[in-house]
Amino acid sequence: MGLFSRKKKKQPAPPAQTADVTLLICTNNRNTLESLMPVVLDRRNLAPRPALSRSAEILEQYQADRPDLVMIDNDLDGQSGLEVLRALHEAGPGAVIVFLAAFYESSAQEMLAKALAYGANQILAKDREGNVPADNVGSCLDKVLAAVAEKKAAEL
Repeated sequence: MGLFSRKKKKQPAPPAQTADVTLLICTNNRNTLESLMPVVLDRRNLAPRPALSRSAEILEQYQADRPDLVMIDNDLDGQSGLEVLRALHEAGPGAVIVFLAAFYESSAQEMLAKALAYGANQILAKDREGNVPADNVGSCLDKVLAAVAEKKAAEL
């Protein structure tokens, strides 16, 4: 080491990002879950809870945890996602909600209108097999995470 050379200072590690947005995913479709999870796990500020597919469990978990964000599929075990969405809405204000559904059915317009009336903040379309393109998931998450941030800021 020469007389004028300096030791490089070690840069401190960036602070670890903490998960500050709790997420409840509700679906019984493996393809839907598998297309959501890579994008969800890439977002460090999201803390996903174990996915649920039974309406009673979803309502119980929602009441217990009051997650910031709920992604609810129309396909659930034992009850339609629309009915669970309505029950969450009736349980009181709380989470920002994304409703997932395949809109190839003849009743798609009616389903969309009901989802919005029952409190869905965003709609995310999936294909017949339940897949959701990663770009669509990402842009949807950008929108709803902004809504969650606004909601949290308003609560302060």
